[in-house]
Amino acid sequence: MSNATQNAHRFDPPGPDLFQAVFTTALRDYVGTYNSEGKAMTLAELAAAIGKDKSQRTVQSWRDGDSCPRGADLFAVMAVLPAGFSNRLLELAGLGGAQSLVGPGIDLHALAADTASYLAVHTNHMSDGRIDHRERVVQEQKLRLMRDQIDLYFAAQGTATPEQAPMGDPANILRMNGGA
Repeated sequence: MSNATQNAHRFDPPGPDLFQAVFTTALRDYVGTYNSEGKAMTLAELAAAIGKDKSQRTVQSWRDGDSCPRGADLFAVMAVLPAGFSNRLLELAGLGGAQSLVGPGIDLHALAADTASYLAVHTNHMSDGRIDHRERVVQEQKLRLMRDQIDLYFAAQGTATPEQAPMGDPANILRMNGGA
């Protein structure tokens, strides 16, 4: 009896030729030579985004199918390009469904709702004048979620952390986010 029939859950990884073909095709779909091609980015932009030690020629060799990134370089490419690129590679392993975590779904209104939710929980917990150990766990979880949302919001705005974000005029911030 063969081992393959006994282990129905066993995964046989794709060979290097198949991975190279899928990677090259996907990279060609997302990376162009010039901005006018309507691709997600150019070779030069990808080389700059994944690290200063990667030359445009290296990225071009990946796009031309001459070589393929491995390890950290592959993850760096997947992190920079749209989620559709990563999904095409992950489908080789029977996975997929990668989504971008930074995007238009994080807005000032969602942050305000998270803050209000946290304050409501905090007020409820403080009704007896103290926060016990169980309430502290709940509050810490809500604070972590709120901090993650804030980080994603500022990343979508092009700022790494709230501390690095320009304060700006509050009236302009409200106008930009649909306020009065």
